[in-house]
Amino acid sequence: MKAREARRKSKYIKRKLFPKTDGNYGPDVVNFVADLEQNLYQEKVKTFLHDLHAVDKQKIFQETVLQYKSNFWQTERKKRITSSSFGKICSVATKFGLENEEIAISLFEKQLGKLVQKKWIDN
Repeated sequence: MKAREARRKSKYIKRKLFPKTDGNYGPDVVNFVADLEQNLYQEKVKTFLHDLHAVDKQKIFQETVLQYKSNFWQTERKKRITSSSFGKICSVATKFGLENEEIAISLFEKQLGKLVQKKWIDN
């Protein structure tokens, strides 16, 4: 009984901390304005990925021994997909796919000139 109550309270706290998603991020952005020109954006992505790959792993290990107290650890962690964020990322991608499936099918049919037949798996 106590375990169930503790889970319920932790869910309540999480909902209270993060009541809704931020409308300025994600696929449902309202009034989107590009911050950067496309070519500058691509260059920044390329630079970021290069820097991420070139990072000294031993240096990170040594400087992040006390993890939660280390600003460096927190900064490096935000650049990566962690087990804590993986589920959220997958859920968002799945939701996006389900919401946009009909659009994707119609574009696919137009480009290939073929009809897509929906098939369901019977249990």
